[in-house]
Amino acid sequence: MAKKQAPTGRSGSSGTPTCSCLVLCDDVVISHGHDKHRLDGIIGSMNVPFVPHPIPGGVVYVRVSNIHQTEKLKVSLVRADDDHQPLWEIEAEIVSRNEPLDVHTLVARVPPFMVDRAGRFLLEARHKGVQIASVPVMIQAAFPSPPAGVRTE
Repeated sequence: MAKKQAPTGRSGSSGTPTCSCLVLCDDVVISHGHDKHRLDGIIGSMNVPFVPHPIPGGVVYVRVSNIHQTEKLKVSLVRADDDHQPLWEIEAEIVSRNEPLDVHTLVARVPPFMVDRAGRFLLEARHKGVQIASVPVMIQAAFPSPPAGVRTE
């Protein structure tokens, strides 16, 4: 009896992508001359004067490998302690160059969003609904509610 051959990945087999970097930052500067990325203002926590409060957005930076075919990746910011409803979500398609060891970089602008509660949030990367990476982001408010007469819209 012949032994089964393991798939090589080039014929359409797919695995779960490997995420080596997932960060939320103020900006990403791409140097095409040196093929480098400079991440400015990596965000681990945000301070707002009160909640609800608008957040100006930023940039999400993701690096993945182990891409065997064209894959979709979702990146979102969710509350860590409840039903994981996203404050924002970005979906991107990663096109395989037929080399699973290649590193693919996603740099995407995060639109402004509203935070209605302070607390612990998770920056998540998901592939086919399965979390492949997460990073905690704390949002802290100086006051529990806006001062009288301040509009938050």
